[in-house]
Amino acid sequence: MPSKKSLLTPVVPEASFHSSFKHVLEAPTSAPSRAALEELFQDFVDVDGGKFVKDFQTAGFDARLFELFLDCVFRFEGYRRDIEHDRPDFVLSGRGHEFCVEAVTLNPTGGKAIPAAKASEIDLRRRTADEEELERLHLLPVLAYEALRKKLAKRYWDLPQARNKPLIIALQNFSERFSLTHTSAALVHLLYGMEYRLASGGSGGSQLERVELKTHKRGGREVPSNFFGDPSTRNLSAVLFTNTGTISKFNRFEYRRNRLAYPQILAMFRFGQCHAHGSELLPPETFIQGVGEDGSTETWCEGLTLLHNPNAALPLDPRTFPGACHVIQSPERRVLWDIPYFYPYWSSNYVLQAGTREGAVG
Repeated sequence: MPSKKSLLTPVVPEASFHSSFKHVLEAPTSAPSRAALEELFQDFVDVDGGKFVKDFQTAGFDARLFELFLDCVFRFEGYRRDIEHDRPDFVLSGRGHEFCVEAVTLNPTGGKAIPAAKASEIDLRRRTADEEELERLHLLPVLAYEALRKKLAKRYWDLPQARNKPLIIALQNFSERFSLTHTSAALVHLLYGMEYRLASGGSGGSQLERVELKTHKRGGREVPSNFFGDPSTRNLSAVLFTNTGTISKFNRFEYRRNRLAYPQILAMFRFGQCHAHGSELLPPETFIQGVGEDGSTETWCEGLTLLHNPNAALPLDPRTFPGACHVIQSPERRVLWDIPYFYPYWSSNYVLQAGTREGAVG
């Protein structure tokens, strides 16, 4: 019988630990995620030369956690991974589909780890309107543009194992504190070159007005908008965006399944904002769930957004991920959303630990 693998047994000196890995390893409120990570790692295959565990424990923590999360998404959606190749990251088949996925994370400047937030720092109101607009229109699009360009320069579609298969680039943002509360709106602006703003309607009400975007600016950097409109991107079938590939999700999955095994945790709550169905003019709704107590459920696919390239040489079939949110652009350049019944824009955990006064976020 093969020996059990370990993702969390240290293979590097403590001085080399990524701060998030150290938190997962030591925090009492992270006990469920430790169990989930070790269990799910048993079925994970490291196709990258055996570097996964060391990277996970050091500077590559965010990127490797995202890779493990994607592996869970694909496995539980019924896809098989071709483990004979390490480029792109995932060569997948199953359910009548074949496609490839390359993962990328937007990381902090200089590669420095960002400390976890305290519960008292979380504000459901998030940012001011001006800060929100700056993030959507400029900050994230510039980072995403540069990351996507670097990946396309590798020409994965020329590899024999990827030839004639739709290519997805999966992206998650770890670049700033609270960046995991950022939504896919910034990518919509970058990829399709437009945004929608509230304007006065003819009858005194409000309506959405389409505004064309030309560029996005961050500091001294400026990048063009309408990424999918560039013919050089036709080999990219879609961009997969998520902000849910985090330790919080692993923590919830295990605690929801086996909460009585963690008496040191008095309660775990999931909070955030989700889509309000009924009108495209409605603001997001705030939600709170008692994990493992209120009957709420969660899938690995929940919170994924697939942004489809309208000019792709090999379009991605939306049925590849039926539980995800899908964004497409019509021939008239109108951006259309197919949104699941419950679609969280962002969420986090609030964990109450026995013997303490303040809960922990994560």
